[in-house]
Amino acid sequence: MKRKITTKIALIAATLVVVIFSSLLFSACDKTETSGEYEYGMYIRRLSYDPDNHELTIFAGITNNDNLKVEGTVANWHYVKKQENAFYNAYNYEVNFAPATIFSVLKDTLTQEQLNVDGIEYDVLKLVFEYATIYKSLKGGEYIGKSDGVYLHDYDLDETSLDYTAYMTYRTQNSATWYGVLISAAVVLLGVIIGVIFARRKYYACKERTEN
Repeated sequence: MKRKITTKIALIAATLVVVIFSSLLFSACDKTETSGEYEYGMYIRRLSYDPDNHELTIFAGITNNDNLKVEGTVANWHYVKKQENAFYNAYNYEVNFAPATIFSVLKDTLTQEQLNVDGIEYDVLKLVFEYATIYKSLKGGEYIGKSDGVYLHDYDLDETSLDYTAYMTYRTQNSATWYGVLISAAVVLLGVIIGVIFARRKYYACKERTEN
């Protein structure tokens, strides 16, 4: 008798789990996709000096801050958001700009103090696109590390190129689904506990009637 009751409880719990996860998997079949595009300006994030080769590298970033962006620079930022499955969303980012134009404009903003440091004239200039993000899991370019609360990804550029696109990907959890799983698990657990309590009562009631 006790074994039969335990088996019934296990079957009920298994049924609940199957129903819950089936609903989650069916919801994943409707993979939504959204996209958008924004226009940014560019600015000099930082400068890096190589005294041995008289080389100065300009690290350029994108911004929508009018106080930072340099006039004459344009970068088009495009994103696509896809639902991978019930549990995860994926973002694809693209940043498109003209390196030759960006290099020419940013180079002209450099002062003599920035081009001549400690008696060294830096006459070899390079351009690197540097993407800063708060998302640690973002992938793209060469990962440099974390600085001032953001994660840096660098892209080496050809300063003569008229067109360039930097690609990035970012994967994030679908919070609504995970919360649903936790709530469902709690419901299943509660159902099992209640089932065990009633099963034990029924078992002992039957046992008592048998003994009497």
